[in-house]
This record gives sequence, structure tokens and C-alpha cells, in this order.
Amino acid sequence: MEFGTITIYDVAGNSQSCSVDVRVDKAKPTCGSSTTFTSWVNTDRTNSVTCTDSDSGCSKSSFSNTFTSTAETGSITITDAAGNSQSCTVDVLIDKIAPTCTSSGGGATW
Repeated sequence: MEFGTITIYDVAGNSQSCSVDVRVDKAKPTCGSSTTFTSWVNTDRTNSVTCTDSDSGCSKSSFSNTFTSTAETGSITITDAAGNSQSCTVDVLIDKIAPTCTSSGGGATW
């Protein structure tokens, strides 16, 4: 936050100085805690992450995303009230790929 003074004028040349409070937030918000997954699944998963921001504050306290495809990790983007954004990496642990069978060994005789 910065304070400054501006001077305004009317068409007759009269002036007035005014104090202004200028708030500038160029800092990205910080990724907080996220939903913790420790085992792989073969279904969609929704993960969420909290947001912290000491300047303008977060646009909301928690952000979430539903992941639908095979992935170990994913990304959730958080934003602050000034429009700055940050990408947060989260664990997803989704495996929708079926295992494959292979045959090892010689041909069987009947």
C-alpha cells in the first residue's frame, strides 16, 4: 500500500490537493494444503487446494478440479482478488489403463 498526493483542477484554475491510498498487489497467491490421496484408483477424482494471500486476499478460500484421465499429478490454478494466479501441483493417482496380458514360454503341445 502506498500513499500519495494528487492535485485536481477545475476549469477556472482552482486546485485542491488530495491524499490517495494506492493499493498495488503484484504478488502471486500461495498454494496451501490440498486433498491427500495415497492410493491409485480407476475412477474420477476431485482434488482441492487452499489459497493464501497477504496482500489483496484470495478470490475464494478453496479451489477444486475434477480429474478424469490417467495421471499421477495434476494442476489447480488459484487466484487472488487482484487477478494474480498461481498453479498448484496436486496428487491425482488415477489409472484408467487396463493391464495387458503377454505370454511367455513356448508353445503348448496338445
